[in-house]
Amino acid sequence: HLFVQAMSNKHPNSIESDFLRSLVESAHGYIDSLKEKTKSTLVERIDGLAREANIQKRKLTSREVQEVIDDEMGKAGSHLQTIAESESTKFRNLGTMVDISKVSASLGDSDPTVFFVMVRDSTTCKECLRLHAMPDGVTPRLWKLSELSQAYHKRGGDRPSAFGLHPHCRCTLTYM
Repeated sequence: HLFVQAMSNKHPNSIESDFLRSLVESAHGYIDSLKEKTKSTLVERIDGLAREANIQKRKLTSREVQEVIDDEMGKAGSHLQTIAESESTKFRNLGTMVDISKVSASLGDSDPTVFFVMVRDSTTCKECLRLHAMPDGVTPRLWKLSELSQAYHKRGGDRPSAFGLHPHCRCTLTYM
C-alpha cells in the first residue's frame, strides 16, 4: 500500500507490479533470514544450557528455557521492527521515484530535480542532515534523480540512497 500511495494511488502497470513484487520478495527474504537466525540462536542457546545443566548434574528448568526464549524473541522483535521500518521507507521512496519519473517524463524533464523532506527533531541524524540539507541545516539539498543510489547507503557515502540512509530513516523523497 505504501508503494501505491507513493505513486499518487495510481494502479501499478505490469512493470511496476513486477517491481513491487520484487520489493516484497526482498522484504520477505529479510524476514525469513531473521526467522532462521532466531531459530538457530534459540536452539544453540538452549542446547548450551542443557549441556551446562548436564555437566552440573542438574535438570534444566523451564524458567531457564523461558528466559532464553524471551530474550531471543525480544531481539527478534526489535530486528523485525527495524526491517519493517527500513523496508517501508524503501517502498515509499521507490514508489515516489516511480511517480516522479512519470510526472517528469510527461513534462519533458529527463532527469528531474529531487530533494528529501526531513523530520527535524532531536533524533534527526547527522548523516541525514549532511546529505539532505545544505550547510545551513535548513535549506533542502537538491539532487538529480540520476544521482541517487539504488542500493543501501553506506555511512559517509557521497550521495543519498532512494532506499533511505539508515534503518529508521524518516526522510521522504520529493520532486522539485
